[in-house]
Amino acid sequence: MYQKCNASAAEMNTKFESMDAAELVKMLAIVRGIERTSIPERLIAVAEFASLFDEPMQIVDLAHHLGVHYLAEKERADKLQATLEMVSEPVRPSVIDKSAEDMASKDREIAGLKSSIAMLMAAFKLMSAQSAFKMPDLKSDDPMAVRQLLGAMADQLDATRNSLEDMMRELTHRHDLNKQLHKMQRVNH
Repeated sequence: MYQKCNASAAEMNTKFESMDAAELVKMLAIVRGIERTSIPERLIAVAEFASLFDEPMQIVDLAHHLGVHYLAEKERADKLQATLEMVSEPVRPSVIDKSAEDMASKDREIAGLKSSIAMLMAAFKLMSAQSAFKMPDLKSDDPMAVRQLLGAMADQLDATRNSLEDMMRELTHRHDLNKQLHKMQRVNH
């Protein structure tokens, strides 16, 4: 019995798929009396509709078949409508104000950092001029300028330290204080 019902349902589904849905809906509208037609045309539509089905249960199958298609189309239309609403939804002013406020805050922060870099570089240049260090000419707009400046200064300080160490070694070598202990004692008396 179950196999017979499945076979009958499959047969009806193929029959429903082969029918023109628009023509069937128009025929049902005439049968229900929704469309304005003459009485003979309505009777012909009822007879034609009745000839499509061998048993009343097939009408229920047709209703189910049309309902499944309707629900699938309705779900697709709802998704499309939701997507359309989401895309066409205007941006709320609070979101615009918040993003503009964030942008202004970031711009102020960047301007402050650039100003700090410029002051730091000016201080380094002044210090290097007073200490006779040679510093490269750098632009304060370059974010890597401070790093380059500190690197150059570290190299200069390292070179100065090395020259001081060499000078101290030379002085120690020339004037060995251990050998000249007697001169130190005379100075103390």
